[in-house]
Amino acid sequence: MSTTVKRVDFIVPEYGRAAANFLPGQWLDVEFDGIDTIGGFSLCSDPSDAQRTDGKAFVSIAVKIAKHPPARHVHESLMEGDKV
Repeated sequence: MSTTVKRVDFIVPEYGRAAANFLPGQWLDVEFDGIDTIGGFSLCSDPSDAQRTDGKAFVSIAVKIAKHPPARHVHESLMEGDKV
């Protein structure tokens, strides 16, 4: 996205699509192992992406770099394929 904002995509399994309904402007609370603080991040994907039926359903969040522990974790430690 930019040098200060990272996009994180979450795969939505078929059984989770019904619960993955959201509206523009909503956010997602994310917990990371070993971090006591919950991060609330803006959803930046199109709501229809969570409902895809081609096996590629996803939701995305935008995370701006900050001192906040969850945001710092995303920018400094989170790796592709990590589970949250």
